[in-house]
Amino acid sequence: MTEPKKIQGSHYSLAELRALLTYFYPHRFRMLIAFVMMMTLTGLMVSRPVILRSIIDNVTGPKDQELMLFHAALFVGILVLAMCISYWQSMMMARVGLEIVSLIKTNLFSRVLKLSLHFFNSHKVGWLISRVEGDTEQLRNFCSHLTLRIVADICLFFGVLGIMVTTDPGVAVRVMPMMIFLMILILACSKKISEYFNQARSRYAELSGSLAEYLQAIFLIQLYDRKSQVLSELQKKSLARMDAENRASLFSNAFWGFFLFMTEGVLIAILVGYGVHQVQSSLMSLGTLVMMLEFSRQMAQPLHAIGENFHALQKSAVSASRVFKILNEKTEEELIETSETKEAPALLSLGFDNVSFAYSSDKPVLKGISFDLLKGSRTALVGASGSGKSTTIQLLCRYFEPASGRILLNGENYSEFSISSCRKKIGLVLQDIFLFPGSVLDNIRVLDESISEEKVLKALDQIGATYLVQKLPMGIRTELTERGSNLSMGERQLLSFARALCMEPELLILDEATASMDTYTERVLQRALETLLRDRTSVIIAHRLSTIRSADQILVFEQGEIVERGNHESLMSLDGKYSELIKMQTSVAVSSPLRAIA
Repeated sequence: MTEPKKIQGSHYSLAELRALLTYFYPHRFRMLIAFVMMMTLTGLMVSRPVILRSIIDNVTGPKDQELMLFHAALFVGILVLAMCISYWQSMMMARVGLEIVSLIKTNLFSRVLKLSLHFFNSHKVGWLISRVEGDTEQLRNFCSHLTLRIVADICLFFGVLGIMVTTDPGVAVRVMPMMIFLMILILACSKKISEYFNQARSRYAELSGSLAEYLQAIFLIQLYDRKSQVLSELQKKSLARMDAENRASLFSNAFWGFFLFMTEGVLIAILVGYGVHQVQSSLMSLGTLVMMLEFSRQMAQPLHAIGENFHALQKSAVSASRVFKILNEKTEEELIETSETKEAPALLSLGFDNVSFAYSSDKPVLKGISFDLLKGSRTALVGASGSGKSTTIQLLCRYFEPASGRILLNGENYSEFSISSCRKKIGLVLQDIFLFPGSVLDNIRVLDESISEEKVLKALDQIGATYLVQKLPMGIRTELTERGSNLSMGERQLLSFARALCMEPELLILDEATASMDTYTERVLQRALETLLRDRTSVIIAHRLSTIRSADQILVFEQGEIVERGNHESLMSLDGKYSELIKMQTSVAVSSPLRAIA
């Protein structure tokens, strides 16, 4: 299986922008209406200085009271109409943007849920949160108004320029060199401003990613008193982000301040100097001069907006690139399955045949391991941390595919069967029990909502957890707090057992809890475990001697290899690695965690 490449960088391609534009297609009629409204609004803006000229010329020249009142009413009417059109156009595009981004966000999260573990191993949680939330929100700005705004600004600029040229070519001759200079300056400086803001966003992504990871590990941070170190690291990242933001803001504000000086100061001074001379020479009316001054301001506005929107457009393009690279990532099914993939049959046997695996090519984790799981058998995996037990479990669950060798289901290659049909046969109970937001009932049947309440209650009764339901204020309908923190670890373990029992898996995979519990909870969990394992094919990463003793087959892992196999008695008689590990635990009670082989 090809490993997905890490998605990074701030580059984008036209293909990804075209993919974004396909989301606009269902909204094309509303987009067309919004475009017409935007062009109408632009026309109204251009007409205002023309009407203002007529009013001023009427005041300073031959007076026509009715015409002046008409122009004044027309000017006010245009302002009111422009305000109404702007409101409705903004509301329409805001809704279009929200609908498009909601669909993108849904598609993105749906895609993320289907990606392989290789992808998640190479991308941090904080980075993914930034893509699903931050980048999609940046796209909302693009979808809501940015596209039409840029078109409208370009139309306004050239529309005003056309009127100025036809009205007085002398004004255009004096204005155009500065406008060309400002356009070149905007293009050059906008690129630099974008670089600074890209650096600031990168620092922000690093900060938010670290914050998300530290919050997930808050228990360990408090346990090992790493609060000062974590705070120091976050402060460094926060200062780096602040420095990048300050640098970007300083350069941006300095540039736009200079731009404002050139347009509001120098350009106006040039026009006033030229216009006053023309007015005094009776070559231009005062109204025309005021119109030209207003047009020069209107020409500067779209240049300013285009410069700022150019930066926003680049940000949106980069966001679109990152979002669509994830949307184009192949799911684990697409990476593995073919048109000949079939449904998995009932489990009779499952085996590893000389299987090797590595997360990275230079560090093999499993080295040619072979073993068989027969229907109804119980297999315990023991060995030091990092010896390959968890990786073996991940291969059984098809989170990864072997680098070499085969996994055989009833003698057929595992890869010939669909991933979903294989996983439906597996019940997985991990040490770190994850409980979702919702009630106890919701959490037990989270994998299959069709499971009845009666079946849930029966499963809880079978594992001896009825007392848990009785002590909760609303029974199985009691809402759990975040990650089930209103339950003890043993109670969370019982819920995970009930969840697995309700699924009736053909193969149960259990990573036995290592934490110490009170005697009563230990006994309840042990009885529940026996109920769960009874007459069921099972693989257990075993930490308790009592669980290991009851296994039909014990596989002893060391540095990615199975160094010993057999039952408890036969392995003890070998006086090898397993016997050595057991003897190290002579001072530990039978029911205590066997930490040396964890």
